Amino acid sequence: MSNQEVMQQLADRFMNDTGFREQMRQDPEGAAEREGYQLDEEDRQSLRNRLKSLTSGPNASPSSASSPRR
Repeated sequence: MSNQEVMQQLADRFMNDTGFREQMRQDPEGAAEREGYQLDEEDRQSLRNRLKSLTSGPNASPSSASSPRR
């Protein structure tokens, strides 16, 4: 599987699986490796960059979208 495919799968899972998302926030490399992804240094760097882009910005938090506002 290519680096791009791995990163896309991890991003999709991050966006759709709240348990996995919390694991990724705590330990992104460990969470990916526990799921069976073999990461090289390029993958690790790409994962860190992707995670930053997914969790930064005013509309980036998927958990805030699913939380009811009062």
